[in-house]
Amino acid sequence: MLWQRIEITTMNRGYTVDQNEHEWRRRMEAKLDKVSDAIVSLARMEERMVTLFNRMDMYDNRQTQMVDRVGIVYDRLIELEKSSLKIKAIEKIMYIVGASAVSSLFWFVQR
Repeated sequence: MLWQRIEITTMNRGYTVDQNEHEWRRRMEAKLDKVSDAIVSLARMEERMVTLFNRMDMYDNRQTQMVDRVGIVYDRLIELEKSSLKIKAIEKIMYIVGASAVSSLFWFVQR
């Protein structure tokens, strides 16, 4: 190393140009390139994460809408069930009235 430095110094007329410095700069540039690649990949990952979070929010909103719709359908079903109980009671009464009317008709016809 010392011999190379002396040779370079004599070739450049007194200016000291160290090969180690050039090598150091080359290594630093390589490291900076790696750091810039890492920063770019982090930015891409952040962009993907933002996209995924937006999708998750959209799915969450849709799920909330579906839960609301199911609640409305459930309320309507309960209303129908209550009204069907009334209809069933009315239907049973009508069967009783109809059966008694038919039996009364037969009773009057037999006499």
